[in-house]
Amino acid sequence: MDADEIAQRLFAAIEIGDIDTVAVLYAPDIVVWLNTLGEPRNRDENLATLTWVARNLSDFRYTAIRRSITPDGFVQQHVVNAINRAGEHVSVAACIVATISDGLITRIDEYLDSAEAATLLAK
Repeated sequence: MDADEIAQRLFAAIEIGDIDTVAVLYAPDIVVWLNTLGEPRNRDENLATLTWVARNLSDFRYTAIRRSITPDGFVQQHVVNAINRAGEHVSVAACIVATISDGLITRIDEYLDSAEAATLLAK
């Protein structure tokens, strides 16, 4: 798979809560860094977060997708849309920078507004 196909599979799997497919796309030693946390997360920690998303947010989807392929992966800007646990529709603009090696995602750097991201957690 090329970088565009990997990105398509990744985001499609996240949208439907298919964490097993996400796990297949991740290198065992992937590093996931979020600007809102300031420290990296490992594979298991990130998969646990995505499991929480799948279980707690409904109608989860990506819109306004803009993706560019880079020499070592891809950059994608998008808006995350979902219904949170309080029943509110939320939208969070985000940017993902992904590095791919040997067909697996080895690093993700995610940038989003912390105030917008907090709306995903509302009960």
